Amino acid sequence: MKSEYFAPNPKLSSFIAGYVYWDDPIFDEKEILFTVKGTGSLSFPLHTDFNCNIEGPKLKENCLSKSLPIRPVVYGQMSSYGKVKVKGHVRLIFVIFTPTGLHSFLRRDASEVSDKILPFTELSGMHLIDLKKLNLMSDTNIKEKIILLEKALIKCFNWENEVKENSYIKSVIEKVLDVEGKVHVHELAEFAGVTTRSLEIQFKKMVGLSPKTYCRIVRFNNLIKQLNETPKVDSFEWIEKFGYTDQSHFIKDFKDFTGMTPTKYFKDPSWDDYLLNKSISK
Repeated sequence: MKSEYFAPNPKLSSFIAGYVYWDDPIFDEKEILFTVKGTGSLSFPLHTDFNCNIEGPKLKENCLSKSLPIRPVVYGQMSSYGKVKVKGHVRLIFVIFTPTGLHSFLRRDASEVSDKILPFTELSGMHLIDLKKLNLMSDTNIKEKIILLEKALIKCFNWENEVKENSYIKSVIEKVLDVEGKVHVHELAEFAGVTTRSLEIQFKKMVGLSPKTYCRIVRFNNLIKQLNETPKVDSFEWIEKFGYTDQSHFIKDFKDFTGMTPTKYFKDPSWDDYLLNKSISK
């Protein structure tokens, strides 16, 4: 799998974390595990010579549930893992949103598309017209495609409303990322100067996940990153380091986010997912 990261135009950096180009010739059907990322995304195929279908235990709607030629889709925030079966020469561009970027892009409650994979062309809104007309299957190189994509994306966001949004939610997200997800919701509410209930309502609207679930995902991704990049150590050391109450709590997060135990995951890790995570975290 070739995975290449492209930084966004600074003007879009409040909404978009970056772009990931996935290029992978797969001639025999391949199943890939993808774990939760804590962000929503868009994907645009660069040709139609491959099929893709996705299964996930918590998916509520899934336009990729059958192995059909790929099309542009929007991925809401996911609360669990997915398994992707692909065959053919995969060439995709992913638009990776910031945690609140999908809310700004949709101009509606982000939780409405959580745990859903939807056809991009079926999204409503006049602000998306130019992006829907975009043709990325033309004979241009990947950098030129990103430039074309950004020209259309800039028109999708309401810049005036961005200033008026609940700025404290972004401060809360920064806090969660700074402490690697190792924080309680009531502590975040105190940090923001709001009630726990108010935080939960606004956070879910703007991020698409509850603050508790988001913290779990951030903690898990930091754990996976360090476990992949650090020589093996006693699992009990990691349990304590990442604030898990005990081993059963540690194993539960692994099963929720990968579908398997830590032992099984590291015996046969998903390197495609690892490469994608590295790209997204740049």
